[in-house]
Amino acid sequence: MATEIFPAQKTALAFIEVILPPGEIIADVNPGALLSSIARTLGRAPGLALILFIGLWLLELRCFLSTGKLYRSLRLKQRLQLHQNWLHKKPTSFYLRILSLPFKLSYTLNDTTVTQVRAHNDIQANRIQAITPTQERWQSNLAKASELESNNEIEADVVIIGTGAGGAPAAYELASRGLAVVLIEEGRYYQRADFNGSVFEMMQKLYRNFGATGTLGNAVIAMPLGKNVGGTTTINSGTCMRTPSEVLETWRSQGLESLTDEEMKPYFNAVEYHLKVQPANEKYVGTIGDVVKKGANAMGYSQHGPLKRNAEGCEGLGLCQFGCPSGAKQSTNVSYIPMALRNGAMLYSEFKAKRLLRKGNQVQGVVAYGKGRHGKPIKLIVRAQKTILSMGAVYTPDFLNYNGIHHPRLGKNLSIHPSGVITALYKQRNFNHSETIPQGYGVFDLASRGLVFEGGTPPFIVHSMVNPRLGKPYVAETEQFQHTAYLGFMIKDSSRGRVRSTPLLGFPILSYRMNKADFKLFLEGVRILAELHLNAGADALYVTGNPKYGPIHNHQELKQLLQQTLKPLDFLISAYHPLGTCGIAGSKKLGVCDSDHKVFGQENLYVMDGSSVPSALGVNPQITIMALATRAASHLADQLLNQSSQIETPIKQANQRGHAL
Repeated sequence: MATEIFPAQKTALAFIEVILPPGEIIADVNPGALLSSIARTLGRAPGLALILFIGLWLLELRCFLSTGKLYRSLRLKQRLQLHQNWLHKKPTSFYLRILSLPFKLSYTLNDTTVTQVRAHNDIQANRIQAITPTQERWQSNLAKASELESNNEIEADVVIIGTGAGGAPAAYELASRGLAVVLIEEGRYYQRADFNGSVFEMMQKLYRNFGATGTLGNAVIAMPLGKNVGGTTTINSGTCMRTPSEVLETWRSQGLESLTDEEMKPYFNAVEYHLKVQPANEKYVGTIGDVVKKGANAMGYSQHGPLKRNAEGCEGLGLCQFGCPSGAKQSTNVSYIPMALRNGAMLYSEFKAKRLLRKGNQVQGVVAYGKGRHGKPIKLIVRAQKTILSMGAVYTPDFLNYNGIHHPRLGKNLSIHPSGVITALYKQRNFNHSETIPQGYGVFDLASRGLVFEGGTPPFIVHSMVNPRLGKPYVAETEQFQHTAYLGFMIKDSSRGRVRSTPLLGFPILSYRMNKADFKLFLEGVRILAELHLNAGADALYVTGNPKYGPIHNHQELKQLLQQTLKPLDFLISAYHPLGTCGIAGSKKLGVCDSDHKVFGQENLYVMDGSSVPSALGVNPQITIMALATRAASHLADQLLNQSSQIETPIKQANQRGHAL
């Protein structure tokens, strides 16, 4: 089969021999087995097979132009020297890293590799009990497009598009007040039993575009998004932080006078109560917590400790970003959505909202489409008094633009909290990455300057795939998975990007250029993290993202690195917190929505998600998004029911039970 899929099989085997040589621990991975694994995957995607074949053909062409010979005809020593020369040529080096990805993935998923580094890419059999799916009463309020045979047209008080950090709390608040609520979600509703811990499979199911979403600019910044009931809350690390007081103060100075600490406190309390927020269990923070603590103390930092999380009863499976198999993490698919459905809300999953029902500037509902029981297209029409968009900071502005609703600031003002990582080898420490929280310990001494540091433990597949090196350095670092510490940081960015609709492509394009001030702050984060590692006793540091920066062993080598002329493109930068593209504001000049989240110039249309957050926060945003959505939904319920502020709302009930944290 490998021969059929790989017309360039000899080239592929020659390439594997260079980029994945035998190591000291991983010594006997069969190249033929790797090709067969890739072939099985590509057999289901002929287009990708063609792309890989073209990539290997270009490798032969590049070699011929350099040496006058075909790549597959060169001896191993010649190929190694050729790769060493190419390493210093940016276009070719980048091309080789891209070409290596399917081979690295096959290598990482190979049973021999996984066993020899004492890792796993799924749930260990003895870590969690088998789960038998059960049918609960609230699930009768769930309709899947794939189980329906015909079009549906219904009426509701409120229709909400999206089930993530904005849509789910809004649905619960409105439904619990007795309003008829309909939720529409493009993704599927996966239950706990579906979360088998297989990283590769879960990325296909839970992530939009297999996680391949990102921004274009002076750096390519990966920004993975969720596509499932629960949205990105299903795949985040569960970190819970309130909006900093200084951020609320800034918003008030820009016209949002009502957003005081006192105003927001009951909403924060209620959200934290429903999510069971509490500090991470140090048992499952693991050794990385000890490393961060030692390094931070040595540098004179005092504001550090276990992060607050929404995972009561966490079992330390290390799979938060791939659907929590134990059900401990209170993403909205296991918290707010069931709560909303128990209170009478109706959820239609596997339907993509396409068109607003409008009469002038009056929004009267939405039309969505899905694939029915026999694969036949079906339509869902929901007529509602109020429509709430909760599709996130990327897709909400795109949807508004597609529906002809324009605003000078629509899609602009994109902040993302750019993040960097420094990894370090600790030969004498075992981090037990498969038994710890992916993000459990933080340092906040520099939060006022826009820098927050968080220690984590990634799955083996992530450790392997983000490593930009090839050949022996790559294999050696892969072998040291259990001895490698991950420390990350994010910056409160002043740079702003934009979401641009591209109807011909069918998906939005994100542009973002990191300005000089933000990149200076980013480099400061690199320096501090590296020094923290060195002070904690690291044997070697690695700048993730660029193979030309070799291991750093001391402060002098770190200084030499930072004295070079560096650019954002030199680093692996990622982002997980897109915000602000439909921001609330005190006036139409400053934002897309008013302080109650109603879109300026439109009647009955609201935005409650990350896009409505006015600016960067400098902390993980899910609590902010949920609290703002709950507040806006509470105000909307008052309006619809014409109730006074004395009515007992779920917010007040939660606070009266004394569950403020």
